Amino acid sequence: MKSETAIFRPGTFQSLIAGSILLMLFYITPPATAEDEVPIRRFAMVVGANNGGAERATLRYADTDAAAFANVLVQLGGVQKKDLLLITNAGRQDLVNGFTRITRMLKASRSRGDRTELIFYYSGHSDELGLLLENEVYTYREMRHQINTLPARVRVGILDSCASGALVRVKGGVRTAPFLVDASAEVEGVAILTSSAADEVAQESDKVGGSYFTHFLVSGMRGAADADRDGRVTLNESYAYAFDETLHRTTDTQAGAQHPNYDFRLAGAGDFVLTDLRTTEAAIIFAPEVLGRIYVRDSKGNLVAEINKSSNRPIRLGVQPGKYIITIDSKSELRRGKTTVGRNRPVRINGDSLQRISRGATVARGDGASGAAELDNTEAAPGYRPVAVGFAPQLSTNGRAPTRNSFALNFFGKGHSLDGLEIGAFVNVRTHHVNGMQTSGFVNRAGSLRGAQFSLVNVSIHQTAGYQAGLVNTSHTTIGMQNGLVNINGDTFTGYQAGLVNVTADMQGAQHGLVNIQSGDMKGWQAGLINYSASLDGWQTGLVNLGGFVTRGVQMGLVNAGEATTGLQIGLVNIAKGEFKGLQLGLVNYAGDGIFAPTAWVSDPGALNMGLKVGSRYTYGIFGSSLAEWGAHAFESAIFGIGVHLEFHPVWTEIDAIYEWKPGDSGSDMPDTDAIARLRSSVGYRLYDQVSVYAGISLNNLISENRDSVAISPGLSFIRHHGEKLDYELSLGMFVGIQWEPKWGQHNSWRGKKTS
Repeated sequence: MKSETAIFRPGTFQSLIAGSILLMLFYITPPATAEDEVPIRRFAMVVGANNGGAERATLRYADTDAAAFANVLVQLGGVQKKDLLLITNAGRQDLVNGFTRITRMLKASRSRGDRTELIFYYSGHSDELGLLLENEVYTYREMRHQINTLPARVRVGILDSCASGALVRVKGGVRTAPFLVDASAEVEGVAILTSSAADEVAQESDKVGGSYFTHFLVSGMRGAADADRDGRVTLNESYAYAFDETLHRTTDTQAGAQHPNYDFRLAGAGDFVLTDLRTTEAAIIFAPEVLGRIYVRDSKGNLVAEINKSSNRPIRLGVQPGKYIITIDSKSELRRGKTTVGRNRPVRINGDSLQRISRGATVARGDGASGAAELDNTEAAPGYRPVAVGFAPQLSTNGRAPTRNSFALNFFGKGHSLDGLEIGAFVNVRTHHVNGMQTSGFVNRAGSLRGAQFSLVNVSIHQTAGYQAGLVNTSHTTIGMQNGLVNINGDTFTGYQAGLVNVTADMQGAQHGLVNIQSGDMKGWQAGLINYSASLDGWQTGLVNLGGFVTRGVQMGLVNAGEATTGLQIGLVNIAKGEFKGLQLGLVNYAGDGIFAPTAWVSDPGALNMGLKVGSRYTYGIFGSSLAEWGAHAFESAIFGIGVHLEFHPVWTEIDAIYEWKPGDSGSDMPDTDAIARLRSSVGYRLYDQVSVYAGISLNNLISENRDSVAISPGLSFIRHHGEKLDYELSLGMFVGIQWEPKWGQHNSWRGKKTS
């Protein structure tokens, strides 16, 4: 952001910057008091859009996914039908109108004293810029801003679309479900779930009758994700289940593995409960002895839920009353059967409830009730060889079958997984996980890493929980440390990056390097020559600190810049392009909604001054010039200063420190040294909408070779000292002035609101 500030220069000035005195007042917001218990009202806006434009293939199941998600919210998620806004075949204007309508619904509910919560869901096309609705784009920036500003205490956004990880880059009422009044009622904030990373496609499948992500998200919300078996499915449980199952199902697809992403910014006690299985009218309970992958289809053959049951604990699945076909694949055998679920009559499935069937009978696709789809995407378990030795993948004791090793010694090695140590002279490749350490002279690669990699180039495709050290380190998701010349993390980084260049999408931790780049959300600390964060919630310390759309926290450097900024900026130049809430401490302060006011004043002894105040609502810099006469000489001085503004409309008050300095003039026989430091306090009154008059007193410190006083009368001069070359004086002074506060954009838009 560039801003032009007029600096009055009545003479020829040389380079100048001098010290100044700063006195700051800080406003204190009274601590929030505990709120009385209020009714909870949960709203939902669910959007499906099959049409992503002429250049995109039309989706088959976006509207179906939206309907399935809306159905589970009404059935188990505490959303009343009148509080659900379902939009299918959506275009951009439909989305805009939907947000307008849901905002009105939320405001109406809040006006009645309800505690409002909103769940937003979208299924459709998107790319790295935003949602693709027919031939138009609704950008992620618009989306994040819209979600952040909705009048709800809790806002959950769920996107099932390609590259959606870039985002992470009414009257009356019925008594709400009991689960909405527990520890989760104290939670508030924003949470975002996306079905894929910023550089991935989101996949849908005929076999599941929808997208993988929504399929497993809904399955989880119906009970498959209830990890602690307390009858409630939380946001964290739903994400964990959808992530694991989506990744499992898409690892070997043509489009490649799909990694759901998240950004949870929820504060308070407990976790946010998405669904409560205890309130359902109908349920299927799978007994502890039932193990394997469970598929539940309705009477039409639609896949309602898919559960990966691996523990000897019962699972309760919330469904609607009706007839269901259940298939259980335990690897060793396949069982299937039909059941009817009635209202308030849970059905229990145990080991003998279903009939054992032959796998061969399920190969051909039938009418949709067949179990063929249930048998896809199975993977043979890798064999185990404690020690592997090889020269190349074809010349290895592992052979070609998937093999897990505890120790491997290779020149150019490749294996399935590793639990232990691998040493290679050139390249080590593991297609799945590494629990241990890889070291080689050139390249280490792992599907996921828990341990350490030491090499010239270290690559972990999915998740790294441990340590990478090399010239170049790259990982998709990192929990741990990267030390290298270049450290790259494609998705979420939790830990520490130290190198010449550090790059990550989302980060919780610290980056130390010459250049630190964070393209998503930053929670932590960046320290380097240049720091950039698309969304900052923490500290930046460096020569140049750049924050993106949202900047929260502290920026300390020569130049600090952000868009919507909340917190503290300390530097020579501080810039907030948009709204600024906080404090700016620097010589040049600029905020898009702050002070921008040309001003003129008369000060002792008869000096005429003109300048420009520019800054945030509370702090500003002042730049200008002064013209004064003393005897036969005219003094033309440059003015620099910083100050604090407090608004009590129509009265305001300011405290500032300014420095007036007369630059040297080679063409003059007058000595150069002449400077005044002033500490000023003033009170202003707004006469008209844009015009204020003000007056105040100042404490003046004069150092000059040309004049011995600037006091109006000798009685106001406290300390005077005449030296051989320089005269010093400390005196009281007065000034009166006028200033203009134009309505340019958001500048001065806060006028009329008390700020303390």
